[in-house]
Amino acid sequence: MRQDESVASEGSSFTRELGRLHRALAMSTKRSLVLLDEVGRECRSDGAIERHLPATLPIQRAHMQTLLLPTLASTYSSLTYLYRLRPGFAETSHACHCARLCGVPESVVERADRICCVGLREWNDAEAVRDEEVVRRLMQLQLGNGEEEERDMDEAEAERMLRWVLDGDPEAVSRAGMQVDE
Repeated sequence: MRQDESVASEGSSFTRELGRLHRALAMSTKRSLVLLDEVGRECRSDGAIERHLPATLPIQRAHMQTLLLPTLASTYSSLTYLYRLRPGFAETSHACHCARLCGVPESVVERADRICCVGLREWNDAEAVRDEEVVRRLMQLQLGNGEEEERDMDEAEAERMLRWVLDGDPEAVSRAGMQVDE
């Protein structure tokens, strides 16, 4: 926590800095010259954008699940978050509320909200397709009805079988010696 932050303050130091930046740009005119120095200075440098980023980020499919007590939400206009990291796309977001608190114009907030809704719909559609593929591969496994002789499976073989079911890795099938219905 930075020196100018407190638990009771409205937003992080980064949020407050963006608010100051927004006010400076909003108050500028065609004849204004806005000079920016050390934008983001209050942010930790280990979270900075690098010149060479990986093609995908591992946290791309994770979100922070928040718990907001309904009684507090109706009593206060600010938000208090309790975080729990979960895989997947966040189905709810308070980003628009936070943007409004920072003074972002309503037209920008509304557009961002529409874009988020479209992204969530596309994510849910893609997740449904992936779920159907996993179920289809699971049903292709010849697991028997439980009356067959029990077969020992080592951890590596079980991992390959699971990789095939979840990811569709065709080489995992042949390496594990699995029988599947085509």
